[in-house]
Parts: sequence; C-alpha cells; structure tokens
Amino acid sequence: MIRSRIPLTALLFVLVLPACTKRVAQAAQTPPATADNSLKSEKTSTRLPLPPAETEPANLPVAQPMPPPLEPSTPVPAPAPVIEPGSRPTDVSVTGFETGGTSSADGHVGDPRTTFAPAETVHLAVLADGAARPIKLNVTWLGPDGMRLEQKEQEITLSGPLAVPFALSEPAGLVVGAYKAEIRIDGWLASTAEFEVR
Repeated sequence: MIRSRIPLTALLFVLVLPACTKRVAQAAQTPPATADNSLKSEKTSTRLPLPPAETEPANLPVAQPMPPPLEPSTPVPAPAPVIEPGSRPTDVSVTGFETGGTSSADGHVGDPRTTFAPAETVHLAVLADGAARPIKLNVTWLGPDGMRLEQKEQEITLSGPLAVPFALSEPAGLVVGAYKAEIRIDGWLASTAEFEVR
C-alpha cells in the first residue's frame, strides 16, 4: 500500500477557502449603511420625551384691577350773597341835602357851596323826615374816576325833620375832579349829591 503525502499548506487552504468564500458572499448581499440611515438612527436615539401638556384650572376667578383711590374733594366756596337794593320806605324819606365848608351844631352846613380846594373838608348834611322810628342813613363817597373812597353809616331815630352831618377829607389832599355822594335810607338810594374839587 502506497501512502501519498499531502503538504500541510495545501490542506489548510482547502479547509479555510470555503469559509472565506461564504463570508464574502454574505457581505456582498448586505447593503452598506448610508449617511441618512446613520442620521436617522442618531436622531431616534437622542430624541427626548415631551413634557405633559399643562392644563388650565377651570372655574378660577379672574383678578380685577384695583380702582384708583378717591381724591379728597375740595370744598367749593359758597357764592357771595347778592345784596338786593332796599325797597323804598313809605313812612320815612330823604328830603334833601346840603354841602358846605363847615358844619354847625344842628347838623346843617355853614358856608354852603359845591366847589372845594384839595386841602379842605367837604361837609354834607342829609335832611330826613318821617315817622318816629329808627332809620339807617348811609353815604358812599365816589372819587373822580368813580372809585369808592369810603362809606359811612349812621343809625338815628326820627322825631321830625332832622339834619344828619357827614364829612370827607384826605390828609394828602383830595384829588382834583368831580365827586359824588350817594345817599341811602334803609338801603334805598334816595339821592345823590355832586360837588367839585379844584
């Protein structure tokens, strides 16, 4: 019997070759991984779960803005009372007047005239008559420009005809011009005396 000797290298080649051929065939059938597939895989693996949606509580009252604080009201001053002219009295009256440079003890004027110097005192006598009762005599002195200079009032009781004295003067002297003296009895304008300073 003849034994043939096969080299060891040839024997290894025969055993390994079929296995290598099978792996090459499997690799050829498997498609290569693409960039898109790798990206999809990466995105899928890194995606985080979304938080649960928040729901609004139902039937909760809505906060209303606070109204501005009330400012303290400023008191409105009451209008000045309207002084109505007095009605004409029926039982007493002003019967006349006198102007002059002096005044006598009985209330009448001395040196009757209607023209005066600035340094002089103008004397006025108001003549009243009527029923025996208290009355108010008022004289308002008006300057050349119509401005009120002063106002004087006397309360007297009539018992017949009476002369009631009034006077006007200025320490610095009266301004030159035409003057008036409004005479009222119980608030009613009864007469107006006119004189001049020059």
